[in-house]
Amino acid sequence: MGETLEKFLDRMVRPNTNYLNSCKEVIDTVVRLIHKHPSYNIKEVIKGGSLGKGTGVRGHSDVDLLVVVNNFRNIDDLRENMPRIISCFQDYLLAVVKRETGIRIQITGQTPFTLQFKVCCAVDKDWFDVDLLPVIDVIDPSNVRRSLQIVYDRMEEEYYNREYYAKCVARQQIEFVKFVPARVKDLIRLIKYWNYNENVGLSSFCIELLVIQIWKQKGSPNNFKMAPMIHDVADLIAFFEETTITFNNYYSPDYYVTKNGLKPPTFLDPANPFHDAAPHNRVKGDYSRIHHRGRSLRGSCEAQTGSRLIDDLVCSSGSGEYSHIKSKRGQLLQLERDIKEKEYEDAVSNVKCPNLSPSSDEDDDDDSNSVKTATTGKSSGLWTALGVGAVLAGGLLAGYAVKKLTTKRDESDSD
Repeated sequence: MGETLEKFLDRMVRPNTNYLNSCKEVIDTVVRLIHKHPSYNIKEVIKGGSLGKGTGVRGHSDVDLLVVVNNFRNIDDLRENMPRIISCFQDYLLAVVKRETGIRIQITGQTPFTLQFKVCCAVDKDWFDVDLLPVIDVIDPSNVRRSLQIVYDRMEEEYYNREYYAKCVARQQIEFVKFVPARVKDLIRLIKYWNYNENVGLSSFCIELLVIQIWKQKGSPNNFKMAPMIHDVADLIAFFEETTITFNNYYSPDYYVTKNGLKPPTFLDPANPFHDAAPHNRVKGDYSRIHHRGRSLRGSCEAQTGSRLIDDLVCSSGSGEYSHIKSKRGQLLQLERDIKEKEYEDAVSNVKCPNLSPSSDEDDDDDSNSVKTATTGKSSGLWTALGVGAVLAGGLLAGYAVKKLTTKRDESDSD
């Protein structure tokens, strides 16, 4: 009755093939239009983001377009002209897209380095995020590592230009992830999916670096069993605050770790030694949630129970009666975690009685932590029975957790 990780990947995690094909067609159209910009000589457009790297998760897809422009002599020239470049691309894209069929664009914002917009795929009317980044070519393809070292030296000296240089070496960051085997990308997708649903607090890039580090430590195999690798990733997350991850593909990391006084946790960008991908600002120094979620996922792997592992990756998935029962089990598992994290009274005050009737077909803009169930057409008596069973089980679980809290702390909290 349980579901394998492979089936779960296909059903819930990997983006739909038709969606990917549609998005590819739309992005190719945008790239073609960019190449035709009347004011700029475009050398190439490099596709990044989760769609460009092949690590996108269903419902969480984005793309970065690195637009290599030939019109500017150096980084200073690019920096001085950047506001006008971004404004010109915005006006141009909004104008030319009106003449294209099957594509819509909505401008969402700007940063000093990027134009941000959404693109709508014609097939399923889904919108996905696009960041357009104007850059110049600073790398000699005949000697990439030497060229990059020159760039890193300039980044160290020219602090005011550091972010502009960083965008120009983003190609190496993209390629670092893009060319790992498909199996590694599936592992990245699974951890990203868990991160979204459990609100762990890790960035997508941080997860990519973490997974690739584990994969490299295992000898960089093209194929592997997923559950043991998830366990090793979860184990690293459980000790996140003590972790330093670096790569020596393009530079000697020890120099920059020492020079910049970096302390764990450190997740150094393999293409930019001045970029630490650890979520320092996001968690504000409190890594307890990340550690706890990592221990919980690791425990599911150690139990060697596929259904429990999937439950830990997501609290609710699928459709039909079994899905509804599974979602209740996921809610109870989440309740157990919350009780372990807080005093019992706080946990109980936050528990709300779920709607036990089948959900409507209308999609709400809920966050990824929400529990959704699908309409099955069964009688209300079945839903009532399931609801009563869930409430009774929840009461037993809460009672057990209270007793446990009054006698001793959970062993996992002492890691």
